[in-house]
Amino acid sequence: MDKKTKRQREIISSYIKSEENQYKTADKLKISQSSVNKALIGSGFYSYQNGIETVSNFLSGIKGEQYV
Repeated sequence: MDKKTKRQREIISSYIKSEENQYKTADKLKISQSSVNKALIGSGFYSYQNGIETVSNFLSGIKGEQYV
């Protein structure tokens, strides 16, 4: 179940569209960079992002091993 608030989802979406730049996101949403950072941390975004990268790297390794 998604426990992110509507505002956190809005900030995450804007952050991704802003090339993952907190300052660009803050400027676009007319909020402070620290507010962007707090929303990303509070939503668990970085944990989710790290998990996706870990799985992606793992799967890339498996794919590479198939052709050895």
